[in-house]
Amino acid sequence: MILAEDEALLRGLLAQQLRLAGIEVVAEVEDGAAALKALEQHVVDVLLLDLQMPRLNGLDTLRRLKGRPHRPAVLVVTALSTDDDLLSALREGADGYVLKASAPADLVEAIERVARGESAVSGAMLRRLIEKAVNVPSNQSSAADRKLLASLTPHERVVVSLLGRGLSNQALAFELGVTVSTAKTYVSRLLNKSGKSNRTELALWGVQMEQSGFDLLNSP
Repeated sequence: MILAEDEALLRGLLAQQLRLAGIEVVAEVEDGAAALKALEQHVVDVLLLDLQMPRLNGLDTLRRLKGRPHRPAVLVVTALSTDDDLLSALREGADGYVLKASAPADLVEAIERVARGESAVSGAMLRRLIEKAVNVPSNQSSAADRKLLASLTPHERVVVSLLGRGLSNQALAFELGVTVSTAKTYVSRLLNKSGKSNRTELALWGVQMEQSGFDLLNSP
């Protein structure tokens, strides 16, 4: 993985903790520009990305990563916990977030989750962020949203709704009565069909649609 954090002391501490946990850190960089350069030199599963950095911050780095081939999963690590900052990161394609004050075990677990293609954001937090930070008028959504929703099969809508609850691949498989491999395939197909960058963005979209008045589980 690649670690992008502007504070040298914290960057070194995080890297040490991760290596002790058996996670390979191939590059430690001080900002988003250096992270993008490191990604040209290394193919990694995860980018651990600070939000507040000089030269190129975390949000701008996420924007530049969109549509990039071999894009790694991105886990935001931040000292900030405001809903606006976190929602902005998720909207720009972050797969999850973790606070800098988190225990090392929690950080490792979050990294492992995003590396597996899962979200490191709970369903409860997703819904709280939507309710608090997104002002969507009742029963209104964009034409593109309605078109996408209409293109989904009833089964696909169920998967989107479950993702909005923050379910892991294992929990998703249990709810659907399928194998974990099949559950992953469902998510991959939905990402391709929806054009969303990751399962977190897809889950956010599903929660937004439900907040707009659509019943994903019972819609025709």
